[in-house]
Amino acid sequence: MATVKPALHGKAVEAETRETLGTQSGLVFDRFFTDGKISPFEAVEWEKRTALIGNEKGTTIFRQDDVEVPKTWSQTATNIVASKYFHGKPAVPSAKVQCAR
Repeated sequence: MATVKPALHGKAVEAETRETLGTQSGLVFDRFFTDGKISPFEAVEWEKRTALIGNEKGTTIFRQDDVEVPKTWSQTATNIVASKYFHGKPAVPSAKVQCAR
């Protein structure tokens, strides 16, 4: 059995395999993209960026510093995700929301 550390609550759980299911009923899904040995978030290379959106006059309408995103994302993708999901009053610590990993 593989030990997996889920990203949401950080507790290790034992991942059941087809052989260990025994007589349990229900659907079985084989792993396709992960091996169950490391968290999928650990397999991605991350970096911090500044998301910045301006209008046609050059005025900044949205800015978020230290947004942690996958390194392979474009700056446009960073700007879109940050502007859509990170919000709050400027210069307030609670406005600096970081992506949970």
